[in-house]
Amino acid sequence: MVATTQAFSPESVAQMLDQILKVALASAVQSGAAFFWTVIKTLWSSYWPFILIFLTGWVIWELITRNGGFHYNSENGFSPTFNRVAGSGVYLLLQGGAYVIVSKFFGNEAYHHIWSYLIHILVFLSTGLFLNLVGFWKYWKLPRI
Repeated sequence: MVATTQAFSPESVAQMLDQILKVALASAVQSGAAFFWTVIKTLWSSYWPFILIFLTGWVIWELITRNGGFHYNSENGFSPTFNRVAGSGVYLLLQGGAYVIVSKFFGNEAYHHIWSYLIHILVFLSTGLFLNLVGFWKYWKLPRI
């Protein structure tokens, strides 16, 4: 007898909720957007098609309701929640890329040294610069020094 599994069987939903609760209790995320991306990373290997469908649908919804009256919009026309998730997602991608590059050249031990904090600062500034250059973060102004 061959057993088949459904994408949303009670057992798979229970396993998914178990994973989410483990992430929520074990991780040190401090914002809703960070928790969102932590859950995405945890569930990606098992549920990546559904995650892509959800993210694509959310982007389409934000584009349709941009500058509309359906929900509160920030100055760039998107909802504040979408702005936080987009910003933290770009930061996650840049930080992941920096981690791959640094660990490839210097090994994982590179993050045990204090100079690795400079990488975090550069990634943070690069996130703001990138979002400004693509027009997502419209009103970022450089400080007058």
